[in-house]
Amino acid sequence: MNKRGTPENLVASHPGNQNALRHGVFSARAIQSRADEIELELLESVGEVSAVERLTIRELARATSLLERIDHHLDDSGLVDRRGKPHYLIDKRAALSRDLRFLRGEFKQIEEARAAQQKAAPDLPPRSPDRLVALAKAALEIALVNSDPEVEAALVKIGWTPPET
Repeated sequence: MNKRGTPENLVASHPGNQNALRHGVFSARAIQSRADEIELELLESVGEVSAVERLTIRELARATSLLERIDHHLDDSGLVDRRGKPHYLIDKRAALSRDLRFLRGEFKQIEEARAAQQKAAPDLPPRSPDRLVALAKAALEIALVNSDPEVEAALVKIGWTPPET
């Protein structure tokens, strides 16, 4: 940095400068903007989520964004390098694909849980007490499917009515 330069234009880094960016696979800034878009789409599809579910969705969005960057680079540069060896990003892509498979399975579970919640209390607002009670009853009924008869008897004693089968 030029110490005798004009202090107004002495900037340690130039935010947004992408002059040296090649494929963006190792650039958090390049990956994050697309990951944010994907995360918003996923969140809109499932609605309200817990902190753990949000983290899963964030990781899924980031992995998807990274995979897009890797695929774009491999499309441009080919699958082999100048020496004829497989491109080094192919191994990273394979590992990322395994991670994505797992994360997509987790996301599918989130979607299924949201569908079950909607089925349990379809027309109630997300945070209404009636919806929360309906969801709690549905969760209790699911938990009691393989329950101990003593647990069910204790619940009946405090006023819970078992579901009709």
